[in-house]
Amino acid sequence: MLRHRNGINILDAFLGYEDIIMIVEEKFGPKAYQLLSEEIRGLG
Repeated sequence: MLRHRNGINILDAFLGYEDIIMIVEEKFGPKAYQLLSEEIRGLG
């Protein structure tokens, strides 16, 4: 979703029991957060 439609590269990802941590370039942080929030809320 992030890369395909918006050109945001996920540099790394860490999976935990209840968490997923994704590392993106600093300049894409706010946009990635916004897109993920919208997707979780069903607005994307």
